[in-house]
Amino acid sequence: MRYNGTAVLRDVATNMTVDEEGNEVEGEPIDTEVFCNVRSVGIETWATVAELGIKPEAQIQVRSCDYADQTLVLLNGREYDVSYTSTRGEFTIITLATHIPNG
Repeated sequence: MRYNGTAVLRDVATNMTVDEEGNEVEGEPIDTEVFCNVRSVGIETWATVAELGIKPEAQIQVRSCDYADQTLVLLNGREYDVSYTSTRGEFTIITLATHIPNG
């Protein structure tokens, strides 16, 4: 299969540490660069997540073995939240979103 782009899957939760006061603190993020296919968001997907205050920007398709529940994706120089995922065998579709600010 040919891919039309690359993305960085960023995991910030795995490296959580506890400071001297007992508070959980984020460690350095773990970045994994993967090949992907960039897709546009369909109207059904957009309408579903927009009601939740999330603005879907794009979708990427990656190999399922490359995705390990990362929570952020860097694509074309921008950082996105992982809104939701859909796995179908060898491939996982990740919906990328930004949160709509209140007010």
